[in-house]
Amino acid sequence: MTKPTAAANAAGLPEDRAILFAYRQWLKHEGDILGEELFPELGQDASRFIPETFARHFHFPLDRPWTEVEKPSTRARTILEAVGAMPKDVASIECLAETEFEPWDKGGCEFPSNEKLVSYMEASIVSLCFAWKIAHSPKAEIVKALKTLGEDLGARMKDDFISSIDWMASAIILLEAAEARLLCAGAVIELEERDAEVRS
Repeated sequence: MTKPTAAANAAGLPEDRAILFAYRQWLKHEGDILGEELFPELGQDASRFIPETFARHFHFPLDRPWTEVEKPSTRARTILEAVGAMPKDVASIECLAETEFEPWDKGGCEFPSNEKLVSYMEASIVSLCFAWKIAHSPKAEIVKALKTLGEDLGARMKDDFISSIDWMASAIILLEAAEARLLCAGAVIELEERDAEVRS
């Protein structure tokens, strides 16, 4: 691992995988910001609205299985370079080790109790189950189900989805921050081990 490309490399990932991590992040932010451009009236919900268009057939063609389509990983580096997201000087273990950060300010907030955490997770699991069913159902079937459930229950389900999305998004931010800090700390340890090997 002589030429790491991103913080992910501090965990021993090959350079190509680090590029895929970066590409995944870039796609997420690109989609979120484009959503806000297209649907500013939706506010934070804009990034969640994905219209169904002809572009679907790029990944899911009608003439062959989607598994036979060229995978996103094959164009990750090309796209990152094309948009200028690929750094000219790749990050090094030394840069990661030198990166400083401050502990987050809790702002009077504490981590949820086990009971609350379980409650959040259970509610999100229920939403995920419904989301799975809806995502794999044809539009006509969803319309029929909504008519059967009624407007109030349908609106409640939508609100539950939004609550779960918000909770999971917050959890992802926390996990990503913790991962980055862990990787920086891991880089410090790796350098210390290298120095110890040199001295011995």
